[in-house]
Amino acid sequence: MGPRGGTTAPLFAALLLAVASCGAVGVPPIRVTPAQVQAAAVGNAYEQARAALAARGNGGGIPVKAPAAAAAGTVRPSPPPPLKRPGTAAAAATTCTDALATAFCADKGQLGDRFYAAVAFSCTCAYRCVNGRGYAYICQDGLQFNNAIQACDWPYNMSWTDPWVSSATSSQLASLPSYVNIVCVAFMLPDASYSGGVTFEGTGLSFSSDAAVVKASIALLKKRNPATKVLISVGGATYPNWDELNATSVALFVKTFGFDGVDVDFEGTTTCTRAATGRMACTSDAPYTRAVQLLRKALPQPYLVTTAAWSIGAYGEGLWANSKPQGANTGMSLNMLRSAGSLLDYVLVMSYDAGDKTTTGYDPAEALQAYCHYVQPCSKVLMGVQVPPEAWGGAVITVPKAQALAAAVKAKGAGGLMLWALTKPGTPSAQQLAQAACNVLAMRNCTQPLLRAAAG
Repeated sequence: MGPRGGTTAPLFAALLLAVASCGAVGVPPIRVTPAQVQAAAVGNAYEQARAALAARGNGGGIPVKAPAAAAAGTVRPSPPPPLKRPGTAAAAATTCTDALATAFCADKGQLGDRFYAAVAFSCTCAYRCVNGRGYAYICQDGLQFNNAIQACDWPYNMSWTDPWVSSATSSQLASLPSYVNIVCVAFMLPDASYSGGVTFEGTGLSFSSDAAVVKASIALLKKRNPATKVLISVGGATYPNWDELNATSVALFVKTFGFDGVDVDFEGTTTCTRAATGRMACTSDAPYTRAVQLLRKALPQPYLVTTAAWSIGAYGEGLWANSKPQGANTGMSLNMLRSAGSLLDYVLVMSYDAGDKTTTGYDPAEALQAYCHYVQPCSKVLMGVQVPPEAWGGAVITVPKAQALAAAVKAKGAGGLMLWALTKPGTPSAQQLAQAACNVLAMRNCTQPLLRAAAG
């Protein structure tokens, strides 16, 4: 796969969220079902923010109500109290004991002093591993241990779990099948303070596994699948500080960890309006364009620079002036593509969280036509599908719908499909959607499992 869309092979991009935390046992820690979207709180900060953005950005007069949970940027409660050692009663109630902690820590080797969330207990307790010996600690009621900050935290800051492994050979990342030929690891701070070294400090990223293991996993994946490109996704709904973009820091992280480039996930509040000339103008035009330009300057070819583009970002003008839904994000990609589109290798269209023909009027096949009008060649455009449920709009992806979108992509000569997200539970599963797309796009090895169980 060459840069600038210079490939005839179909592409399948998948996003791996690199946050190591917990949701409640038995409850998918991602999104609520479509019927619950207007009333229920969403389980983690990214999904809360994403749902709120979708409601505003795609709303366009549609009577929806944003999820009730606190969104990104909301003032948090006072800092959680520290961990405490379980007493006899607490230990009996939680079964979070030193014996279990020691068993857990036995295979960690001489790794110094570190805490690990006990997933088996919904992260309400943590194991402290000190040179192979384990000690159990519990969080105050209502809190869960967050590996990212090494402390008990409020549950709405939790996200997907990337299992801890001791070596790259056991990691899910290194075992991805060859048909996933673009992997986006999300999300890194635009305003990162990373200054070098094999560490996640200053990046906003958090894996359960050590940084050295993650770096080795990237290298092993690329060794096993030489055509696969691994990108770091910057931004997302909870990291919107693009005004303080530190492109130098992002580029240093890319080079240190062996990434192949960067995905510009420019999300956040914007307002787009149509001028008398018919042209769209958005408050995000300048910072979005600047982000692409600065990251391309910091990462010249052969590094890849891609962007995750809004579902209705190519609407608002010409044939698509009145395409549905209409909202604050209508046309937000247009001026960036005019000014900096030539710097991009691929455009990954987030063609979800926008509803469908029956709920909002949104048609991803129409969005494909619009994006291919502004992005040339069309082989640079990948259309997104999301493991259900979606955060907003009431759309429910099915295998036949994913197959139909893949067929439209193939017929149009577009690049391929993008899947959000590898580790998200749902029906149909990420595995079913990936294999369906793989088969329609006539890729190879479509029967390979998408994710393999981490081996520790």
